[in-house]
Amino acid sequence: MTRKEARFGMWLFLSSELVFFSGFFLLYAVLRFRFMEDFQQASKHMYVFLGFLNTVILLTSSWLMALALHSTRRKKIFFLGGTFFLGLLFLGLKFYEYFLHAKEGIFPGFSVGISEKLNSGQELFMNLYVLGTGLHALHMIFGLIALASLLTLFYFHRDPTPDALERMGLYWHFVDLVWLFLFPLFYLLGVSK
Repeated sequence: MTRKEARFGMWLFLSSELVFFSGFFLLYAVLRFRFMEDFQQASKHMYVFLGFLNTVILLTSSWLMALALHSTRRKKIFFLGGTFFLGLLFLGLKFYEYFLHAKEGIFPGFSVGISEKLNSGQELFMNLYVLGTGLHALHMIFGLIALASLLTLFYFHRDPTPDALERMGLYWHFVDLVWLFLFPLFYLLGVSK
């Protein structure tokens, strides 16, 4: 596969992911319009500080990824390792937040009596929250697997090509960009009221 074909393939993949997430955001917009008050009430159950902290973590990981693309071999390993660590930290905080929602009795699928705590519109918000952030977490896991493979190559002194690092950077930045849309839609909706 040529360099041009690999780059085109990555852009094609990211375009399909963009269409996928655009469908999710469209669904969210339609349902938010339909259940505006319920969504605002349900949003008050979000842990805004944890969401903000995860946003800072992802933006920092994107910065480290960008530094990895334009640095020496030793610094690439350091920056990719930092990106990997911050990705793990993000997932740890996200799963901790899921745990807090389950403990509160409002996490879909794991909470008995969720309907007693939330009305149907609020329950719909929580379902969308878990779907959106869960899909994002799944993409993060795939990104971490790819980062681990790049770090393994460095460990065995088989440096990945600059193209492989560039494609990894594109993917990582895309996943971070998706979070920058998820964060305000779910966490900041009920803050002002």
